[in-house]
Order: sequence, then C-alpha cells, then structure tokens
Amino acid sequence: QLSPPQAEAIVLKHCHGMSVAEISRHMNRTPDAVGGLLRHGMRRLRELMPREV
Repeated sequence: QLSPPQAEAIVLKHCHGMSVAEISRHMNRTPDAVGGLLRHGMRRLRELMPREV
C-alpha cells in the first residue's frame, strides 16, 4: 500500500503533470519532502507490480 500523501504526490506528478514545486505548494510541504514522497512511493509501486506486465 502507498500512504495517502505518496499516492497524492504520484497522481499530481504523473496524471496531472504538476512540477515538484507546484505539488509542494499544493500539499503545503517542502520540495524535498515531495521528492521523498515521490521517490519512496514509486519504489513501493515497483515492489507491488508484477515483474512481467
């Protein structure tokens, strides 16, 4: 499972095309914090995805 903030950051970045700076303002978090959410969230998604898709 992704945490709600990780899921939100990933959707904003990859579905809505927002920049890290825009996501940072939207979520009221620092750009570094948003970067961490994206990094850790994407790592978790890769772990959850089957190898052969």
